[in-house]
Amino acid sequence: MRLAFANFKGGSAKTTSAVHAAQYFSQAGLEVLLVDADPQASATATMGYIPDNDIDEELTLLPYLEGIRPDLTYAVRSTYWPGLDLIPANLQVYSAEYFMAKEASTIALQRLRTGLEDIESRYDVMVIDPPPSLGMISLSVMNASNAIVIPTPAASYDLFSTRAFLKMLTETLDTLVDLGMPIDFKFVRMLITRLDENSEIQSALAEQLPDFLGVSLIRSAVRKSAALDRAGMYGRTIYEMTSDNMPRKTWNRALNHFNRANEEILTLIRKSWPSHASEMRDAAEI
Repeated sequence: MRLAFANFKGGSAKTTSAVHAAQYFSQAGLEVLLVDADPQASATATMGYIPDNDIDEELTLLPYLEGIRPDLTYAVRSTYWPGLDLIPANLQVYSAEYFMAKEASTIALQRLRTGLEDIESRYDVMVIDPPPSLGMISLSVMNASNAIVIPTPAASYDLFSTRAFLKMLTETLDTLVDLGMPIDFKFVRMLITRLDENSEIQSALAEQLPDFLGVSLIRSAVRKSAALDRAGMYGRTIYEMTSDNMPRKTWNRALNHFNRANEEILTLIRKSWPSHASEMRDAAEI
């Protein structure tokens, strides 16, 4: 599974969702690769690096996207998190936008997919964090992915932006198909993030969205929490915090929000694997 967390609006909790999902999947016993394709490199920073100090641009996606490297094995590094590898990023990754636009060919858009397919036998899930845009890198990520989760807060402007993103995404995917790059998404889902339960408007929107989106919505929203803010202050995720860092009740509540959302995503992934889908059907019958 090559799963992208994508939205072209900043502040959607795209990277937060991607990193927490990657850590959750590895905790569940899967081998995971986190691919940071965003020049802002927030996922790389969350995994403990200072991107522009610790990461050489030659060890990011950049040389591969520019056609300098023949494969992606050079960029993969292990992390302190068991079962989770990382392809890091830094600001220089943005240079690939210019190169790929100048190259302007299906080869440029196909390159990332080919690179990930070459190494995917080593992993159960690849989690990809693209830029918050629909530039050449993001188009490459869309082509390389076979599932998408779209994080968005339950606020009017964010939902309007996400609606525009979906429209542009549909048009973009149609263009990729016309260029001979077939798209086969196992699932596309929207994930409500940063839900403020004290906001009457956000709560009302969150209650109504399932009626409009049906199965296209991850049912478990991720709430805004002091625990997540505290984790960010330490440069950590919720999964790296403990009750020693904050009140146990506060930590458990935030942990449960992420666990429920990520469990839904993991179930969708397992359903896309024939052997797991068969086991899940048998278990249901029992």
